Amino acid sequence: MIDYKYEFEIISPEQGRVRIRFDRDGYPSLRRAMVCGDFSEEALELFAESWTPWAFGEWDRLDNTNNLEVPPAAFGIKSRQYDKPVRPPVIPDTPEEAAAKRLELDLNVIEQSRSAREYGGIVWSKPNGDTYLFDTSASSQARFTSAVALADRGSRPDGAGWKCLAVDEVGDTELVYLPLTNLELIEIAELIGDHVQKCFDVEETARTKRIAGDETVSFEEEWALA
Repeated sequence: MIDYKYEFEIISPEQGRVRIRFDRDGYPSLRRAMVCGDFSEEALELFAESWTPWAFGEWDRLDNTNNLEVPPAAFGIKSRQYDKPVRPPVIPDTPEEAAAKRLELDLNVIEQSRSAREYGGIVWSKPNGDTYLFDTSASSQARFTSAVALADRGSRPDGAGWKCLAVDEVGDTELVYLPLTNLELIEIAELIGDHVQKCFDVEETARTKRIAGDETVSFEEEWALA
């Protein structure tokens, strides 16, 4: 703990400002003038103590210059002790810790790649070659599951429309409401189920290889091989 003192040299509610002086044995006085809106004793004390780290920072900076001017003793209205915060030393990671962090990061990348692929949609084509892109987000997967259940019970109108993207020959897309028979709906739902399962199978393969020490493995490369 380090002894220091402070004194308010100016307290002016009319001007809305205060000036405070910090004193510490063996160091020059430091002053700080600030706008102030609350002049209660408690507020002023909090104000002074909030600027204490600044004062000690300035004194530390002067320490490094080896050029101190010691003024005559000046003692304020408040005496305090300041416990300077100590920054913990930066300890480099051990090789084991660094490897564990790389592993965690790589596994997160694999998971994110799986998620992007899972929710990226699937392409389905009619026998005449017309091609459509269907949403595979979690909510879309749930809608397909519900629609298939309705179709199985005979409660879904055969040929009801489904929102998707029509894909032309150059890859441009257009939002459409595509009439789907119940058989077509079930076919697409099965494609989505297979797509999602493949995503998780590939993720597990990539994770297993990475945990085993293969730092070059990626989800997309494993997807291409699956």
